[in-house]
Formats: sequence, structure tokens, C-alpha cells
Amino acid sequence: MIFGFLFSTSKLYNKPHLLFFEAIFLTVVSVLLSLFIFPNDILSFGILMFLTVGAIPIFTKLFSYNSYLSNYQKSFFKRHASLLTALGYFFLGVFVSYVVFFFIFSLNYNLETYSVDDQINVTTGTIDFYLEISEINERDVVVVLYQNNRAIRQGRFYRGQYIDFRGYDFNKTFLITEINEKVTLSQGSGLRENIFFVQLKERAGIDSVRTSLTGQIIGTHKGTSFNDAFSLIFKNNFNVVVKALLMSFFYGAGALFLISWNASVLASVVALDIFVSMAPLVSEGFKGFLIGVFHSLYLFVGYLPHGLPELLSYFLVSFAGALLARDLFKGLFATEFKWQIIKDLSLIFFFALLLLFIGALIEASYFI
Repeated sequence: MIFGFLFSTSKLYNKPHLLFFEAIFLTVVSVLLSLFIFPNDILSFGILMFLTVGAIPIFTKLFSYNSYLSNYQKSFFKRHASLLTALGYFFLGVFVSYVVFFFIFSLNYNLETYSVDDQINVTTGTIDFYLEISEINERDVVVVLYQNNRAIRQGRFYRGQYIDFRGYDFNKTFLITEINEKVTLSQGSGLRENIFFVQLKERAGIDSVRTSLTGQIIGTHKGTSFNDAFSLIFKNNFNVVVKALLMSFFYGAGALFLISWNASVLASVVALDIFVSMAPLVSEGFKGFLIGVFHSLYLFVGYLPHGLPELLSYFLVSFAGALLARDLFKGLFATEFKWQIIKDLSLIFFFALLLLFIGALIEASYFI
């Protein structure tokens, strides 16, 4: 496969930063191939599939270089530094690519502003649909879906959310970018949303869990909000870690898939926040642009205290699962290096759980 020969394995092993550029190239190719091959409803899955498959030959060679047979006498960090760094650069390359693609596919979207009682045409085929803005509050908007001039659904949507009525497909998508007496929507053909479909659904799920968690703590657990928040957050994140471990162990490429998946989800969250922050300010010129950039950076920094430890935890567990599967396959547990392997894996698991614990502590503190 061509992706395994863009750079030699020894070059990648000694210069892992090259994986950043290889990941960008691989992501671009994956997007283009998916647009050419897959229908819109599975575009986002197709991109992740091509991304994972394309990275397999690269990291198969790198994992074979990272062998206890040749480096077991080195310290723990030196033994794994190159491979971990390579995975880190691969993650960053996928992350940057997804952020850039989000804005590239946003170029043909229009910003439109609506007031209460304004109607938005979303006609699909022969069915006459339209939306009506029935209420605009400080934090949310109430939208009514009409079919053949009859109200059939109603929903409450927040800034940064898509106006989405499940079961009804429209020929446009509507992202709420601003609520200030009027509501500003980013309207487009939906290509951006098709490419980022699973990532945006994951973001919506995270927001839903966070809203539910806030409601549980504020509404029913006022006396022990921190403990309840920590317990719920740690349990949820630990379940993710277990799934990551099992996937990377039983399916070697699972580690690459999880790294690509987490990079794409984080990129979607960050890109969407930046877009929502900057879109309403574009008309204000350079000053609006600077305000949007500042607010976007502020939002991004807000993710780091709890998001970075959690992300590193998933990263380490995926790496450990792949190492464990490799060493079992090579029969290294029957060699003199078995105790060194067990020690390494134990350290990785310990650091992963410690990072998960720290991330949950920080995130739970938001609810105090």
C-alpha cells in the first residue's frame, strides 16, 4: 500500500513528527475517496474507515520496530517514547485536518437572521415543509415544524445546536449561531453535516449527558453535588476506557480507529465552537473577527483542564491494548522479558486511570 511507503519506517521511527504530515495527507485522501464512493448518509463512517485502513501498514511496521527483543534494556520512557510520540503526531494531524475541513465545507453556507413568526422553507420533494420561529429567549429558540400548513412538531434549540426534527429529512441544515432578540442561522446543503455526522451526534450526546447531569445535581442532589458529579463522570469515562481497551486488544487496528475517532470528535467540537463564535461577527469586520477568535480560544482553553487528562487516558489505554495484543501474538510472555512487559503495561494502566481520576475531579468541580 502506498501509505506505508511515503516515508521509510526507520525515518518515521527516528522522526515521528513526520506522522503529522502523513496523517494530514491520509485524512485528505480519505475524505476525497469517501466523497467519491459512499452515499451521504455514511460519509463520516467511510472517512474513518479509510483513515484507519490507511494507517495500518504504517503502524504495523512501527510496532515491529518497538520490540522488547531490541530495546528491553532501555528505560520505560525511552522504550516507548518514539511510538507514543508517533501516535501523538498522528492524532494532531487528524485533528488539524478535520478542523480545516469543517471550515472549508462551511464556505458555501449562508448566514440568515430571523425574528419571531418568521417562516423558513425546507420543502423536500413533493411534501411542503416549513419552520416557524415561535419564540426567542435569552438562551434558546422554540421552533415549530409545519407540514402542509399544519403544525406537527415543536422543539427547543440552543446556541450551537442544529435545528433537527428526527424522522423528517430536509434539503437544508440550520445551525444556530446567535440568539439576541433575533436568531441567526447558518444554512447550507448539509455536506458539512454529512461529513461530520457521527462526530456531531457524539457532541450532541455529550451535551445531552452534561445537561442531564446538571439537572440531576442541581435538582435532586444539592447536598453532595461534587460527589455525585464525580461518580457519574468517572463511571461514564471508565466505561469508555474499558471499551477502548477491549477494542484495541481484540482488534489491533482498534487503537488507530479510536485515536482517529477521538481526534475527529475533538476537532468537531472545537471547530463548531469556533464557527458559532465567529460567524455572527464576520459582518463586523476585522474587530468582529478578533473578538470571535478570542472567544473561540477561550472556549478551547476551557476544554483543556478536564478534557486533556481524559483524552490522554483513552490514548494510553488504546496504546496498552495494542501492545498487549502484539506481545501475546509474538509469544513474548514466554520469554525472559515477560516481567518487563507486565511492568510496562501495569504502569500504563495506572497512569491511564490516574489521568481519568484527575479529569473527573476537575470536571466535577464545575458543578460545585
